[in-house]
Amino acid sequence: MEGFSLNYIELQEYQQNRYPFLMIDHVDEVIPGKSARGYKNLTLNEWFFPVHFPGAPIMPGVLQVESLSQMLIIAITTLPGNKEKATRFVSESSKFRKEILPGDKLVIE
Repeated sequence: MEGFSLNYIELQEYQQNRYPFLMIDHVDEVIPGKSARGYKNLTLNEWFFPVHFPGAPIMPGVLQVESLSQMLIIAITTLPGNKEKATRFVSESSKFRKEILPGDKLVIE
């Protein structure tokens, strides 16, 4: 199956989350059932930066995991017959390699 991309409006057909909890801005390529790659552009205007942490804003780790799970959901819900299905994702452990700051582009694969 050939891959395709989804802009912010199109990805909402496959992802149930909406602003402010949709953690994906664009899907560069999705191969249904196999992989998905996209990104979230982060600005100082994100709702979580003023409180996490004042004077030294970073993206909360739980929201980084949420963005990854949302991209996983895109790979699953783009399979034929899965478009309207509800999904759940459980993670056991995570390792964070660096802080995500305002102005960063979080690449999600």
